[in-house]
Amino acid sequence: MLLPDSAALQEKLMAAPVLAEKETSGVASPLRKVSMPRRVLTRRDLALAVTAILDEWFGSSCPPLPLTEAFLMRLAHDLARGLTHRQTFLLASPRSEEAQAFVAARGLEFIPERFQGDATVLTTSGGLCSQVTGVADTDPGIEHAPIPLRRPDSGSDAAYPWPFLKLLHGGADTLLYVGRKSAGWTRALGSLLEAGARDHASLWQDQVLLVVLMPADTTDRDAIRLGYGLPGTGSGLRFLGLKPSLEPWITGEEFTRELARLWADREQRDSPERERLYDRLFERNDFIWVRYGVPLMRRNRGRWAAITLEGEYLLGDSREEAEALGDETFGENSAYVARLDETRGIESLGPRSAHA
Repeated sequence: MLLPDSAALQEKLMAAPVLAEKETSGVASPLRKVSMPRRVLTRRDLALAVTAILDEWFGSSCPPLPLTEAFLMRLAHDLARGLTHRQTFLLASPRSEEAQAFVAARGLEFIPERFQGDATVLTTSGGLCSQVTGVADTDPGIEHAPIPLRRPDSGSDAAYPWPFLKLLHGGADTLLYVGRKSAGWTRALGSLLEAGARDHASLWQDQVLLVVLMPADTTDRDAIRLGYGLPGTGSGLRFLGLKPSLEPWITGEEFTRELARLWADREQRDSPERERLYDRLFERNDFIWVRYGVPLMRRNRGRWAAITLEGEYLLGDSREEAEALGDETFGENSAYVARLDETRGIESLGPRSAHA
């Protein structure tokens, strides 16, 4: 996302070398590949980055509270490198002297300046381009929130952590929130952020929202929860533990097999396991839409498409045609079938149907 020019920052950054972006040309056949997909971080990208930092910097445990900003800086830096081949610049000004010394001792270079958040990663591309901006919130204060476990009255921001609301106004392509709270309040904070993301969805309608909630009173990794939100999908912010977040995208074969197994057991047909299975499929489909569907919509608006995780796609004039082509070519449930407009075909199919 391009930002307003800043003379001081331009002077520091304009000498950066620029690497050419790679593109993949589509082939002249019914089976094509999206040539310029949007670069989007996955939930697994976030989980892998968090795991690597904990292993390398903190002996596999959660960082001490004063080092939360150091963790945020490294995470923003690592995530941005997964988004661009260009030279990146980390801007941050840690409040804690302990965090400053910790980062310096580990050789993480940064420009001591605040820009949008507590840590921001920029590139230069015809101006300043903000890849990732993040905030570290070590005192969300939700114990004193009027309604900490359910959605506040419409229009009320009293219960939402202010750093989170401030982040939603950020101008980066990816927004990153790191929150620290006692283990007993981690889930409550997650519920609060889910509601805040829903209430203010218009603020991040074109941005990816990532959240890391780490307990402040335990080193147990199992208490870490990761939030993942994709823009323009209507799915909001969804939380999972660190271990489940490391799972790769579900395949069509895996979904079909597991659904058949659960359906064969009458007691499992409406079980939480079945709901989780569908959630994995819906999140995969949302990712396919944001990465490939939106770029594809620009030239094929109104048509139907079956799109895979690799960006291969087939076009049809109806859902039935696209679905049949997708199943025959890629395998059952291996492609996301959607109409190439803002509705994705949901208006004529009912809620959640566009995910299936």
